[in-house]
Amino acid sequence: AVFRFDGSARVDVTCPVELRGSEYIIVDFGAVTRAEAHFAVERTGTRACPRVRIGFCEALEDWAPGGDHYHAVPGGAAQVPVVRTVTDPRAVISTPEHTYRYAVLTAARGTFRFTGAHATSTLRLAVPRKAPYPGNFRCSSPVLTRVWYAGVNTLELCTGGTPTVFLDGSSRDRLIWTGDLFVEHLVAYISNGDVETARESLRTLAKGQEPCGYVPHCGRTLCDTRTRDPAGVLVGLLTFAEYAVWYVICVWLHYWHTADATFVAEFEPVVERVMAWLCPKICAKGLMRVGPHDGQTWHVPECVMGCPTDLNCLMA
Repeated sequence: AVFRFDGSARVDVTCPVELRGSEYIIVDFGAVTRAEAHFAVERTGTRACPRVRIGFCEALEDWAPGGDHYHAVPGGAAQVPVVRTVTDPRAVISTPEHTYRYAVLTAARGTFRFTGAHATSTLRLAVPRKAPYPGNFRCSSPVLTRVWYAGVNTLELCTGGTPTVFLDGSSRDRLIWTGDLFVEHLVAYISNGDVETARESLRTLAKGQEPCGYVPHCGRTLCDTRTRDPAGVLVGLLTFAEYAVWYVICVWLHYWHTADATFVAEFEPVVERVMAWLCPKICAKGLMRVGPHDGQTWHVPECVMGCPTDLNCLMA
């Protein structure tokens, strides 16, 4: 497939492919993008209406019938496959936005004929003149080009949801992580002047604030679903003091970029409750002390004990 100037890609099958049982077809949209996808299928046979399963993946090295393997959890998938029943003789199956390059079509039941696919990019980037697709970057400096695709474009692929928030990588758990927001906020602001996504990410996390004042280390967006939520399972059992400090820093960073007084009025009570949870952890030496229940790191269940240097530097 080739992405057009409007950010769309089309795959037309000149010889329709009929799929049944364990047979599958991999559709290549030509570039990794965040997009809504539409698949044209036809009913075949006289039996019950066929069911079509569509999985998404970024690289063929990780593909599976259900989509990307989710490496953090054995047997898990980063994205839940879309399953639709085809009741009409000819139908177009539309899917929510995902981040992918490849789609894997299989027959969950019965037999169907696949005739073509179309994807429309949902990246928030504007399409520059003569750029083949949103997020495309052209520069005479190979170093800047690498920086763009490793940083800015990757972040754009992980920006989405309802409302629009920063998601953990497209092959990861697709949650909002407090510990990632600082860098994400800076990249989005410097590259695209985007401050709304950071605000909505902070707001989504604030909605999960616990009575003790702790803001969860991760949060779920409304439209992205997963087979498993390994981080969320631990929210009620473990806490991340370091991520709570990062949350406060990110609230300040957003105000520093925007000088938004309305934002301050909304988030000041949230921050006060977070600080009320953090400050009692300061020991007689004037340092923050954490243990197995509040010293968790991004690599659960590993944790830090005592008075970690990085946490105390952040708190200072």
